[in-house]
Amino acid sequence: MISNILVALSIFILTILAVFFDEPLSAEARATLAMVPDRTTHRAVLYRAGLNAPENLDPFIYGQYMLWGSSSSGTTSHPGALQAIESQGLRSPRGPFFCSLYEDSGCWSQISAINTETLTALEKDHATLLNRYQTWLKISDAKNETIGLTPENSVPVEHLSGAHRLVVLRAFHDAAQGQAMASSERLQTTIMDLRQHFTLADDFPAKLIVADLIDESLQVASVISQTHQVKIPSISPLTAQEKDLSVAMAQQFRKVSHFFLSIDGINFSRPPPQENSLAWAVRSLAMQRLVYKPKQTSNRAHEALRFWVKASRASPADFIRLMSQEIHDNNFKQAWDQWRNPLGHIVGQLAEPRFKLSIIRLQQLDITILMFNVTQEQPIDKLSSKALANPYGQGAPATLSANRSALCMPSPDLIHSEATCLRLAV
Repeated sequence: MISNILVALSIFILTILAVFFDEPLSAEARATLAMVPDRTTHRAVLYRAGLNAPENLDPFIYGQYMLWGSSSSGTTSHPGALQAIESQGLRSPRGPFFCSLYEDSGCWSQISAINTETLTALEKDHATLLNRYQTWLKISDAKNETIGLTPENSVPVEHLSGAHRLVVLRAFHDAAQGQAMASSERLQTTIMDLRQHFTLADDFPAKLIVADLIDESLQVASVISQTHQVKIPSISPLTAQEKDLSVAMAQQFRKVSHFFLSIDGINFSRPPPQENSLAWAVRSLAMQRLVYKPKQTSNRAHEALRFWVKASRASPADFIRLMSQEIHDNNFKQAWDQWRNPLGHIVGQLAEPRFKLSIIRLQQLDITILMFNVTQEQPIDKLSSKALANPYGQGAPATLSANRSALCMPSPDLIHSEATCLRLAV
């Protein structure tokens, strides 16, 4: 009888502990939080953030101000700099030649037909921005390993993509003037420079934006190659280091874990009149602990982060295997977390789709490079079944679009993504 009571009491105590008590923050999670400094010292990041600086101001100074509100020394570097910083920056390129290649069906025809007069006017109008873009491409941070926390607004997207479009317009124009090979070579150099920044990109927005610039360069090089019958040397596939998202994910983990931990101990409403505030706080915290455990939420987010870091480095075929494994594994742990920490289980999973979508985008870029290379090695009409095989290891092979303007590789159903297409003609 007594033994039964002790067993029941032990089960009751363990249940109370399981329901109400959080777990300590794991050593791995603490190490990741300590991995990312408060600020970045990457020259490329600072210059990129200041790409749209006013005409008379150094982009490095403007970038520091845009990211942190001051220069690296905490002050502006010369008299009048603060006034310049607070003035309006460069205009971003606008107009029909800066349309979306992926959303505007007439965009390819528009940009490929650029004439000399229009291009000259655009390059003159945005000469400072174009010069800064070319300078940024050549900045090397390979020896600088201090990758710090970067705000989400570290990329002036319209200026970066607009400057790159000017490079693309010049490539189309010169190719039409009989300089297709020279245009292709300049695009190759641009791709190499962008891949240097792609490898060192330390946040999700920068990584994905640079991926889009590389992709646009590949698409344009492909169109020029097929239109003007010039062959371009093969482009090396993305390396595991280039696809690696560990630093970007560490930044993201620091941001979300700060949010998870900041909820700890919050009272969701004021204590009613004539009720002891301490008693109300204790009861409020106890009720909160029934549905939310901040440290457990952070620990599970870190475990997910480690999985996605591994997935980010994988080849397309290995990525699909990992996705299949993720669906079927850890069912018991997820059920346990959902029971103990229902709110934390929901909140902790919100960031994961962003990881998956980012990795899929990098896989698609790798597949675009693969398709680009095979179309340079073999005539379009004679592509072998091996060349058309799906690199994911499952799913249909690549096919030509109905109007033969693109070669498209279907994505497996598992990742619920559109086909990856390489443009062949405007």
